[in-house]
Order: sequence, then structure tokens, then C-alpha cells
Amino acid sequence: MTFERTAIFATAFLAWLSAAHAAAGEPRGAPQMVATAAPSAPASSGGGAGTIVPLPPEAPAVITRAESGLATMRAVRVSQPLKIDGRLDEEVYGAVLAAGDFIQQEPTEGEPATEKTEIWVLFDNENLYVSARCWDDHPERWVLTELRRDNNNIISNENLSVVLDTFHDRRNGFHFQTTPLGAIRDAAFTDEGNVNTSWNAVWSVKTGRFDGGWTVEMAIPFKSLRYRGSGPKVS
Repeated sequence: MTFERTAIFATAFLAWLSAAHAAAGEPRGAPQMVATAAPSAPASSGGGAGTIVPLPPEAPAVITRAESGLATMRAVRVSQPLKIDGRLDEEVYGAVLAAGDFIQQEPTEGEPATEKTEIWVLFDNENLYVSARCWDDHPERWVLTELRRDNNNIISNENLSVVLDTFHDRRNGFHFQTTPLGAIRDAAFTDEGNVNTSWNAVWSVKTGRFDGGWTVEMAIPFKSLRYRGSGPKVS
């Protein structure tokens, strides 16, 4: 048995990320804010007629939801780089609320997820950090058989996937995937379906275990991604 937690928010979500260049005085390439909106069903680019995109949450909240099925998540700036070791023991994990209460895509779309997942989206001038605590009532059922980078068998292992739509066009993006073993799989995709599995980004990930599940810490350098230059922030 495997359990796939897809995208930043976990089961059932494709995450849309928009990153803006730094405000005056900050290093070039540093974002002002990173926000994500995750639909449980396809939505038109930018939110079409009848599509309600939740306003960005106000601190200390990190996620808001709408009846449309969309959610908007607030990323939190950290003052110093995270130590990527999979332990989730930095103070920020106690100070910043985690996003949770996610829904299924399979087998019962729209129903509450059967396993609890907590997600943190953090950033500094150099990196986007995605961290997760993934509970599982039956870790003895995990399938963990693959460590080779980009091997398709990773899909059939217990895994967490993050998909970033950095142009906010809902057609192109970058995919990052790992397992409790710390396996790495990444890809770029265009026009909603053309997947380039030969795309290998520079990024790091470490995983850990706790009584009842596993943990993940990812660090994805902004320079490993492509996104628009200076402009208004988009959520």
C-alpha cells in the first residue's frame, strides 16, 4: 500500500506559486512574497467567471479556503536559512502555523484525507522551503523500494510531491518528489502535459521518521526556477 501526498498542500492539490523580485534594497532575485492557490478541480487561468480565489490569509493564519475549492496559502519569510536535515526541530515550526485539513483526489475526490498532513512553506532571499509532517496509521504497509534518481518506481512508493506553477498560468511548472527514503525525482512540464524528466534541478531534500509517520524538508533555490521578473505580487 502506498500513500501519495501530491503538491505543496498534500493529497489532491496542485500548487500554484507566484514569486516576485525583491523590493528595492534587497538582493536581486529575492522574492517579496510567495503565495500559492490550490484547486481541487481545474480552474481557468487567473480565476474565471464564477471562480472565487480566497484572499491571502492574514498572520498568523497561513491558509484560507473558498467554497470554490480553491485555497490560498501564505509563505513565511525566515531570518536565516533552514538546516535541511529532515528533523523539523527549528523554532520556526513551533512559531509558524502549519497548513492542514487537506482533501483526497483518489479514491474519493473531495473527501477529507484519511491521513493527517502538515505543510509549511517558508522562504528567504535564496530558497523556497517546503516542509511536511506526514502521519500514517500503518507505516508497516509502506512500499519503499527505490533510491535511483528520477526512477518511475518512485511514483509507486510512499511519496510527497510538490508542483510549482511559477508563471501562474496553470499550464507550465516544476515537479519535486521524494519518499521516506529521501529518493529524488524532479521534472519540468509545459502545456499541461509535456513532461521533461531529463530536467534535473539543483535542490536538496532530507527526510526523517517519527512515531506515527515521516517528515520532509526541501530547499529549492529560486535560481533553479524560472519565473517572471519584477512586477506585482500574485496570489
